[in-house]
Amino acid sequence: MFYIMVVILLFTLAPFNYSLSHINKLTNWGWEFSDTIKNVILFIPVGFLLFPVLSGRHIYLYAILFGFLFSAFIEINQFFIPTRNPDIKDVLTNTAGTFIGCYGHMFVKNYFQKRSATLLHMGIPVMNIVFLLIPLLWLSSFAAGYEVDRLWFLLLLGIIGAILISEIYINRLPAKMIFYNVLFLILLNGWFLIGVFPSLIKYPQRILFFTFLINLLAAARMRFGYKLSNDKRFELRSLNKIIPLFAIYLVLLSQWPIEMPHGSFSFSVFSDYKLQRSYTMSIYRFVEYFAAFAMVGYLISQYVNRSRKIKNKTSHVLLWMLLFTVILEIPRGFHPAYTASLEHIVISFAWGVFGAMIYVMQLDYFKHTKISNEQRTPEV
Repeated sequence: MFYIMVVILLFTLAPFNYSLSHINKLTNWGWEFSDTIKNVILFIPVGFLLFPVLSGRHIYLYAILFGFLFSAFIEINQFFIPTRNPDIKDVLTNTAGTFIGCYGHMFVKNYFQKRSATLLHMGIPVMNIVFLLIPLLWLSSFAAGYEVDRLWFLLLLGIIGAILISEIYINRLPAKMIFYNVLFLILLNGWFLIGVFPSLIKYPQRILFFTFLINLLAAARMRFGYKLSNDKRFELRSLNKIIPLFAIYLVLLSQWPIEMPHGSFSFSVFSDYKLQRSYTMSIYRFVEYFAAFAMVGYLISQYVNRSRKIKNKTSHVLLWMLLFTVILEIPRGFHPAYTASLEHIVISFAWGVFGAMIYVMQLDYFKHTKISNEQRTPEV
């Protein structure tokens, strides 16, 4: 959840050019349907992931309060950022999104627990990758702008999500039934359409075509896929299937727009992003690039920690993270629109470490939860 909150803060407050000499006024009251839906959807993942953190009888009240305070914090900051527009409606719609997400988690959890305790494990690392992809889908939707070719990024991320969700179906479902097949496809569609909603408004036909393709893939895998063993730890096999696709996404992301490289290599200490940071599209692409590196760190950490052959796991995670960062930065030095920079490497590496820390903290949390549950379970 913290990762999603950080991405939302970057998304809503960048370029952080605060000014006390120019204080914005509240936006005039008026409802625009597309903006209202986008603001609600933006905070649904926050509420969904907030639910496991909360406890007590007043969970929904706490969720509403959290969504209200978090959104109000953003809007107050936007008073002092010239390129932003503070709006009371955003606070209301964001709060509504937090409540919907929290209620949605409760509904899904209760629904599945009544039918099978092992049907859908919200906390397993594979499912967390699906959650972490939501901000990337959202950012990529905004970063596409009117570049239709860039929408293919969404299909790549959608395919990754389809593979992961179908892997959970194949490996964690005790009995294959058409009912559960349809249910998982509904979950897949909800996940994908929430993430790509900004592009769905602009390019409905193309996005619906992408949705059809990922449904076709997921349905085929759920119909013909099979468990390779009785080992419940299927994360490594799942990672092996999605890492090549995510690598393609990263390469395209770092080199977009795709152009012929010029002859000389350009390198500087500081990134040339500062020259463009007043442009909204540059901000979206800047945030998307580094948010993708948080996913890289998460995937590397998960892969290394799941491998029994690797002993010194922390050093391996850091070395692999640094290697990926440098490898992706070097070609940018030959790109006509970019300059390879030390600053870019440092920021990318820091986001990768952040993603790795998310995995480690999540692993510790669920180990602690498992121990607590075992201690509460009475002996028979």
